[in-house]
Amino acid sequence: MRKEADSDPERPTRYHHGNLKETMVRTAIQMIEERGEASFTIRELAKSVGVSHAAAYRHFRSKRELLAQIAEEGFHGLRTKFDEILKRNARRSCRARIKGLGNAYVQHALQHPGHFRAMFHVELQAQADFPSLKEAAMRTFDSLLNVVAEGISKRELVNRPARGLATVAWAAVHGATLLLLDGQIDSPPEPEEVVKLIIERLDAGLARPQ
Repeated sequence: MRKEADSDPERPTRYHHGNLKETMVRTAIQMIEERGEASFTIRELAKSVGVSHAAAYRHFRSKRELLAQIAEEGFHGLRTKFDEILKRNARRSCRARIKGLGNAYVQHALQHPGHFRAMFHVELQAQADFPSLKEAAMRTFDSLLNVVAEGISKRELVNRPARGLATVAWAAVHGATLLLLDGQIDSPPEPEEVVKLIIERLDAGLARPQ
């Protein structure tokens, strides 16, 4: 008679679910979302998906490598949202497009918090170690930078260096987004109202004086 499988949840089992690498990525994202931080280890992740840590390390040599893949996915997703906003609002003013990008940034983070936290994780500050991640991040930032530069040339925005203005815009929205994700903004005001006010004030600060 066939022996029943060991039901001990603490014991890794042979992996039967298909693509282990993809499953590790999705499980890691879920862990980040549940914990609000990337506090897992590769060994813990391997145990969670039911494989040995040796099997897991065959796909990712380190936690940083796994986080880099999640972060790169996040930047690609954000850039896709940026592209949609810019295409849909191509005939609108640069200021309107920048506001649209700000809203898209917040929504992307709230909808994909696991990706968002990986995108700016302290362990990935040296993006030179991951060229494709660095390129994805730069191309996403350039989507904003190009609109800011256009706004300056059209005299919609204050006459300041484009990269500096784009960085200020990104930083302002990013800070508000983190406060929302971490539950640091009490209601009232509602989160949507906070975002609206921040983007309105940002727009006013970027606008060229009449």
